[in-house]
Amino acid sequence: MTAFIRSHQRDRDLSAARLAAAHTVSVRAVYAALAAHGEQLAEWVMRGRLDGARSDLARMPAGAGSVSRTAHASGFKDARHFARRFRDAYDVSPTEWQQTNAARGDHEPRAAKG
Repeated sequence: MTAFIRSHQRDRDLSAARLAAAHTVSVRAVYAALAAHGEQLAEWVMRGRLDGARSDLARMPAGAGSVSRTAHASGFKDARHFARRFRDAYDVSPTEWQQTNAARGDHEPRAAKG
């Protein structure tokens, strides 16, 4: 299941029902399996989406692409929600993250919270 989640975490329609169908188990079994490892599906997917967006923004030169497009490509329906969750996770806005890493020029993300 974890590999499926990782490979589909940017899909906006990723859900417990889709995960259950892909593995021919019940939705309840999906939640139970994740709970056994101390995970919640929504938060795990959120962390993966944020981490992927953070990497994408770090590789993108400032001004080369919009944060909104990155948010949508990462599976977020709303760019404001993405920006809020990004700041909560990394203590910096997505735009600031992109600009800081573009200014460094090496496109290796600098250390951040979380």
